[in-house]
Amino acid sequence: ISAWAECDAPLSPLRVVDAGGIESAARARQADFANEYVGGGVLCGGCVQEEIRFAVSPECLVAILLCARMRDHEAILLQGVRQFAKYTGYGYAFACAGPAEDRARGGEEVVALDALMGGGARQYDDGAMLRELRKLRAALGDGGDAARADGGAAAPFATGNWGCGVFGGDARLKALLQWMAASRARRDVLYYPFGDPKIEGLRETADRLLARRTTVGELARALAGKGAALADGRAFDVVLAALARADAQTQQQSAARNVLD
Repeated sequence: ISAWAECDAPLSPLRVVDAGGIESAARARQADFANEYVGGGVLCGGCVQEEIRFAVSPECLVAILLCARMRDHEAILLQGVRQFAKYTGYGYAFACAGPAEDRARGGEEVVALDALMGGGARQYDDGAMLRELRKLRAALGDGGDAARADGGAAAPFATGNWGCGVFGGDARLKALLQWMAASRARRDVLYYPFGDPKIEGLRETADRLLARRTTVGELARALAGKGAALADGRAFDVVLAALARADAQTQQQSAARNVLD
């Protein structure tokens, strides 16, 4: 991930949103945790994040007819998406809760992006992380490419535990990768954890990295080459420790220069 290690863009603000879901993030680019075949199992009984989104926003179903299987460098942007139904539950507990209250709203942006399937040890390899970053870059744009046509700030990225259900992804690692890509695209992040304990510590880690004024490149270097050290929910600790070492080394070098001067 050397190309990302050279990026000097600062990490964008990240806000953990405990209430509601991704679809409630108005005027944001909302993540669809997609299957490589967009829509997943919505027409044959699937009831997880993507299928639920397509069920409550049925205009999305048109994408199934129009879009081929996504490749590793591709994402699908759906614009003008409206929610027609409210819902409760998830998986087998999913149920319709009546009509949505704000169907007249002009519509939202939903971006379908499929995570690496399989999880396990390979997700911590640099090549696997690069694959996810390439997918996220396709979904979010890159720097000025993400700016609005009227010159305003790019829409924030509303997301959550992407690829961390049946796909087996590590929620902490995926959160950091999503944050890197959103920051490179100059998008703030609205993160919906859905009460999952596997993402515990995100708010505190984000606060520390933002207070430090960490860049995308610094975060990329903190993740690169760590491999299995990131496993078992240790990604936040590994990153914070790597950045602390980098700061200490910088201070030592600065002190040495002062002595020489």
